[in-house]
Amino acid sequence: MRILQAAALYFFLVFGAGFVLGTGRVLIVIPLLSERVAELLEMPLMLGVIVFAARWIVRYRLAAPRLSTTLSVGFLSLGIIIIRRARRGNVAQRNVGN
Repeated sequence: MRILQAAALYFFLVFGAGFVLGTGRVLIVIPLLSERVAELLEMPLMLGVIVFAARWIVRYRLAAPRLSTTLSVGFLSLGIIIIRRARRGNVAQRNVGN
């Protein structure tokens, strides 16, 4: 259960940061520069968030940070992302079909 909680927390940290950075990119940076430049500016920030969140989860949320535990958290977070994207795609297809 602790692994699932850590995976969900990691997902929400990275997803939340991506939402905030993506909103800023679209509303502020794209009108000033171009879409491609805005994406290139956002990428290192997201990489930093991903690394920081992963290290923070391993250091402060996992009781025994073994390789198998950290890989389990990472793969569960990946599964949450895939399920979320698949559900969003299904909703978009239903809305287009109507």
